[in-house]
Amino acid sequence: MKENKQNFILFKTDTKIVRCKKPEIVYCTVIDRKIQIYIKDGNRFDIRSTIKKVMSTLNDIHFLKINSGTIVNVAFIKGVSNKEVVMDNGDILSLSRSNSKNVRNAVKAYWGYNAD
Repeated sequence: MKENKQNFILFKTDTKIVRCKKPEIVYCTVIDRKIQIYIKDGNRFDIRSTIKKVMSTLNDIHFLKINSGTIVNVAFIKGVSNKEVVMDNGDILSLSRSNSKNVRNAVKAYWGYNAD
């Protein structure tokens, strides 16, 4: 299978440039003014950027902003409640009230769930 260049994203850490596949990014979150990017294989790397720039770079309908400092890949969401998002890897992330309805609707659409 041939890989498409648009399927990859490059991030610059303090010491290296990392290339990863977009579908393998589980979530990105801001910690101590750095963006931590969590990958499907369990690895994590830190970059200096803003959440807005990362969201713009990802530019994919599968990535949702769940609060002011966190972006998740809907493919790795295990569950959603009113206040949190549970990821497949077990991480529990805070869900803001302002994003709650959009995140729930996006998850329902991704899962093919039509009931309210």
